[in-house]
Amino acid sequence: MFQGIPKPLIIFGVILIGGLEVVRLFPTILLIPSQIAGTKGENEGKALSPAAVQAQIDQQKAAALQAQTQAQLNLMQAQMAQMQTALTQSQIGETQAKQRLANSQANNQDLETLKTTAGLALLVGGAAYLADKMGVLPPSSGSSQASTQPTNYAQPTPSTSAPFETGRSDWHRWHDWEASLTGNRLAGVQYWASVRSKKPAALCANAPGGNSNEFQEACE
Repeated sequence: MFQGIPKPLIIFGVILIGGLEVVRLFPTILLIPSQIAGTKGENEGKALSPAAVQAQIDQQKAAALQAQTQAQLNLMQAQMAQMQTALTQSQIGETQAKQRLANSQANNQDLETLKTTAGLALLVGGAAYLADKMGVLPPSSGSSQASTQPTNYAQPTPSTSAPFETGRSDWHRWHDWEASLTGNRLAGVQYWASVRSKKPAALCANAPGGNSNEFQEACE
């Protein structure tokens, strides 16, 4: 093929073609170090990616655990607030119950006082009536001896009935008679006044220190 062509010319042509090829491939040759470095970095990145992935997974787990812990803390705080509210309501209910009990006791005491007062009035009126019928009470004229001032008896009015006026007059006579007593007689009357509302009624014979006839007579 190359017969008849001088060897120097063939050698020159080969050298020229080789030089042109080197010139054509020179940019690619220059990029070889960069490609090698990129490949090395890519390989290193691929080698480090599992650790980065694991770190990301660990971070996500930590965030999830923190969120769960915060949710449990919020739930505990809500439960504590509910317990505090229930405790406060219980204390308020207890205070109201104590107040109602105190009011009930006060009402019962007032009722007992009213019953006692009414019972005493009835007993005094009945006793005065019986004493008057039995002749135990002294005459009305003697009542001035028990007090320096006579009792002021109200005059009957059309608005009051005769039984009412009789009861009131007997009540005054009873007190005048009691004021005129002294010694064992007064002690007997005072003992009867202290036990007349008891049920069953106390007996004059069982009175402590009431052995004298005057005591028993006044008590009866």
